[in-house]
Amino acid sequence: MPPPASWSLQGPAAGNLSRKGAPMQRAPINTNDLTILSRVLEPNTRSLPPEAARALLALDFSQADRDRMRQLSAKAREGTLSPAEQAEADSYERVGHFLGIVRSKARRSLKGRHGKGLFLPA
Repeated sequence: MPPPASWSLQGPAAGNLSRKGAPMQRAPINTNDLTILSRVLEPNTRSLPPEAARALLALDFSQADRDRMRQLSAKAREGTLSPAEQAEADSYERVGHFLGIVRSKARRSLKGRHGKGLFLPA
């Protein structure tokens, strides 16, 4: 999402956002994609409806993707990954982290709704 129209970029390479001409203070926070996403999703809060949480817990890699990840892992251990394969492995890793964040949010949303433990249908 672009910044509000009242914000402007200051400095050629600094990337400082300012509002009404005053530079914003940069917070010392981690800004990699997964850290930002984790803050957006707030995995430690219980804000998902049970049906949505269960559907998110069901998300997983296909067998073909798991097989491909094993192949890439074996090549990485051998030191024979091409740059394209390294990029592919990095993508699988990012998606895996994303799934972990989403599942954490889903589990937290289900936990405590029906007693003290995780509630999953039989």
